[in-house]
Amino acid sequence: MEWTIQDLGAVGEFIGAIGVVITLVYLAHQIRQNTAQLKQNIPTAKAAAVNASNIGVLSALASCESLRRLLSPV
Repeated sequence: MEWTIQDLGAVGEFIGAIGVVITLVYLAHQIRQNTAQLKQNIPTAKAAAVNASNIGVLSALASCESLRRLLSPV
């Protein structure tokens, strides 16, 4: 059996279609992994944001002389 250019083209398209399907399955798997990782990182990100906010408030309080005198023990 001799292969024509059309036969080779059909085989190439079939192999390309299989490659596309494999790529889509791989990408779906990667997106699921990324989503799971992001969900795990949410509590850490929230804690870091709260800490940064607290540091800002404490630093503002420390720089205000009248508040320092008000809050300091006798």
